[in-house]
Amino acid sequence: MSDFEGGPQKALLREKWDLPIIQGLSTQLKRPLRYFGMPGPSIEDVRAWSGALNHVTAIELLRLKTQDEDDDRERHRRLNASLLQNGIDYQILRGYVEDVLIKGHDIDNKTPPFRKSTEDVVRFCYDLVNLDFFGGAGYGRKTVRGRPKRLTALKELFRRQQGTEFILLLTLNVRDTIDEGLTEYLQQLRKRVDDRFRKIVDWYAKCGNGQKKYRLKVAILAFLQRVAEDECFKVYCYPPIGYSGSSNATMVHFALHCTPTGDQLHSWSIQTPEDLLRLPLLSCTNGTIDIAPTQHEDFDWQHCYQELANVPKPFMDSLQAQALAQKGGGLG
Repeated sequence: MSDFEGGPQKALLREKWDLPIIQGLSTQLKRPLRYFGMPGPSIEDVRAWSGALNHVTAIELLRLKTQDEDDDRERHRRLNASLLQNGIDYQILRGYVEDVLIKGHDIDNKTPPFRKSTEDVVRFCYDLVNLDFFGGAGYGRKTVRGRPKRLTALKELFRRQQGTEFILLLTLNVRDTIDEGLTEYLQQLRKRVDDRFRKIVDWYAKCGNGQKKYRLKVAILAFLQRVAEDECFKVYCYPPIGYSGSSNATMVHFALHCTPTGDQLHSWSIQTPEDLLRLPLLSCTNGTIDIAPTQHEDFDWQHCYQELANVPKPFMDSLQAQALAQKGGGLG
């Protein structure tokens, strides 16, 4: 039995990138935030963000009547002890986080405490949602058609959260079995963007072995933006960050600020799909965050420079300086 170990890059993201974003929303709302996610028994994220939180709803896996049940129950015991020791208000739900999002309750039929019921759905009311999927975006099966369960859960998250402003932090392993689905999605996206950007989509679609983080960066951002807007959210997407996680797994970290609107049909974010294509992929290595050395052909450094004005302040100056250097100092 072993716990997930995030490593030094994950710790840097948690403390220097995510925390300023979280504190920004806490300051805006003038109160600490309600957290929904998978902190694990070590509750590293809860400890790092505790000054900005006033409640934690923690989901921990419990596989009943399997060879893993005893280990899972021990993890629940340690998670409960860690949260109790931390002194924060909390609730623990048992089961897969995907099932909690899709069904609205855990395996014990317990629902999250911050919720409101409408005629058709139980709405969640969380300010911070942290989903850390070491297993990737999804695992499709040749015998089963349709969207993988994990992507269905992400779509359902926005329906559950409808009407509540929140930060979504999502971390994905590049290892999954939805390569074909990612390629098909990019092909569909290509038809919807301006002609000038189709060559960029083609570049991402052709990223092969060792470069999947680039395809994931574009496809996941475009997917999340679209399903969020369907639930009448305006979304701001920060530049995604690639890093090496536990067991040298290649991970991609996403941060989105989701703001509900009064729209009745569909909302439109300030960032367009073309803007998402032009976001840089950042890289977290050696104790800092930089612009990844590889970007798509004819990368727009002017747009990059402007978007970097919105990143967390600890990195804004250095990242903008990197964009400026790539353009030869010609940005104005």
